Amino acid sequence: MGNWFKRNLWGLVVGLAVGSLATAVVISNAADSLYGQSASPSASVLDGRYSAAKSETQLALFAASQKACDDIKSIGAKFTFSNGNYELLVGGKDTAGNPEILFANFDSSGNPKSTGSLDYAPQPCLPADLNEQVRRGNTSLAVEFVVDEMGGGVFVWHGHRGSAELSNVYLATGTTVTSFTDRMPQFPETADAVSIDYGLTADQLALVRK
Repeated sequence: MGNWFKRNLWGLVVGLAVGSLATAVVISNAADSLYGQSASPSASVLDGRYSAAKSETQLALFAASQKACDDIKSIGAKFTFSNGNYELLVGGKDTAGNPEILFANFDSSGNPKSTGSLDYAPQPCLPADLNEQVRRGNTSLAVEFVVDEMGGGVFVWHGHRGSAELSNVYLATGTTVTSFTDRMPQFPETADAVSIDYGLTADQLALVRK
């Protein structure tokens, strides 16, 4: 696991507990707050590359997310869960030549569990994926979001992932996304801190792309 993750795992866990009430308030006010923070382009854009970002805080998160997503697609990444299971991801193309993200899941002993391609953006890519939708002119509910800054490079991303319900994902960042905790509102007990290592070996790439 990455050094940041080792040093800050308990901080993330404590943050989850301490932030539960605040997150619940955000969820309860989701309709009002989301529509109050539309990601639609406007004159307040700080950086043309990240037109969805409307503050310096958001800009840092969007840039880190873009870096993470670019690396996942180009050199691959390993997501390690707190129970030792892990997932390998890397960019690929489907039979029609369209880009996709391939994955292979393994248990803590390295035994393969499943392989395939994702039909959604990986958690580190969520802000970058939304930014791309904004860049292409999407004005639907999919580009509504809220960002809470927890301090120390940790953000909570509240957005829509293919439904009207909010996803609540803790993203720990530096220049890239170093770890995340996916919080599903209906299953808060499933929250799991995940560390990220970028760059797969040739053998790991072969396992994903076979």
